[in-house]
Amino acid sequence: MKNTFVFALFAALFLLPASGAFAQANDARRISDLEQDVQALKEKVGELNIQLENLARVNEQLRDQLAKSSQTNAGNLVTLAQLDAQLANLRTEMMRAQATQKNEIIDEVGRQIERLAQQTQQAIQSQSPSPAPAPAPAATTANFPKTGVSYTVQKGDTLSAIARRFNASMDDIRNANNITDPTKIRVGQVLFIPQKAK
Repeated sequence: MKNTFVFALFAALFLLPASGAFAQANDARRISDLEQDVQALKEKVGELNIQLENLARVNEQLRDQLAKSSQTNAGNLVTLAQLDAQLANLRTEMMRAQATQKNEIIDEVGRQIERLAQQTQQAIQSQSPSPAPAPAPAATTANFPKTGVSYTVQKGDTLSAIARRFNASMDDIRNANNITDPTKIRVGQVLFIPQKAK
């Protein structure tokens, strides 16, 4: 995914006119910053995987010690089944925490990608001799679930990230809030997030 994204950004940068050398240098710096951020996130995930492996190793050692001790002093120790149940609970909690952190990382990378794409588009438009035609507004319909929740847009939010967070359709959110341009949501804006009945 990283290689595809970097390739797409470089392709967009090559479309800039030669007179936009300053903008290209600026975009290259931003790309470098984003690559460093992605590398830092990968290192963090790697550290978490190492910690998980260490915990599994410690748990295995504890299980071995318990098995040896239970042979000599079975009445005073927890049973192996109880330890297995606790280990299963611990494993479930760790997997849940890892999934949450992974989603947060994906959301943050998505926000950074969208910001960089907007900056790249602005740089391209600022270099073009005549303004590009505005995109036609997307048609909104009344075709969306009528039940849902309200959400106030926070700094750094994007429509796609909000849709993922609430497990909702981006089109449903756009239709429910009459949003023609999904890049123009603003901080403090209250959105109705339609959700399908369970």
